[in-house]
Amino acid sequence: MNYQLVDYLKANYSNIDPNYNIREDLSLMDSDLENNNVFLIGENHGVKANVILRMKFLRYCKEKTNFKYYIYELPHSVAYFLNKYLDSGDENILKEAYRFCNGTYAWNRDEYNQWKDLYKYNNTLSKEDKLIILGIDIEHQPKNAFIYINDCLIRNNLGGQLSEYINRYIDKGNITDEELEQ
Repeated sequence: MNYQLVDYLKANYSNIDPNYNIREDLSLMDSDLENNNVFLIGENHGVKANVILRMKFLRYCKEKTNFKYYIYELPHSVAYFLNKYLDSGDENILKEAYRFCNGTYAWNRDEYNQWKDLYKYNNTLSKEDKLIILGIDIEHQPKNAFIYINDCLIRNNLGGQLSEYINRYIDKGNITDEELEQ
């Protein structure tokens, strides 16, 4: 165990109650926010309070720094679809992005609703201040990754035969070697 780190954390922590107006509690970060461009906030997966705290931290940091990019522990493909949702408000896009999250910590109503809350918050911001999500996790849901690739191909008029294979994979779950050789 790293006792030096433990001693540091014991001397430099603050309790934050997610049910309380935490603006005063978060003000202890102000000096750190002033001179930095990246802010990392840790969490344990599967904790209900995370969603509440995440939005409070996000709003506070946005107000203090007007940061643009929201780095999030999720796959790039999911971030792509969440950004499309944030741009359009089309809940079908949000539902589609979540469809393949079954079995993950993200598969719950609170996590799903946080994106709806972020959409509402983002709409209070000017166009140039709107948040953009950057996904930095591995692709846990291959079908989402294929849907993302297919969307990019179609958007750039590159669909063709590759899009046909991707759609077959998405629909059937796999593509045979024979189909790939055609």
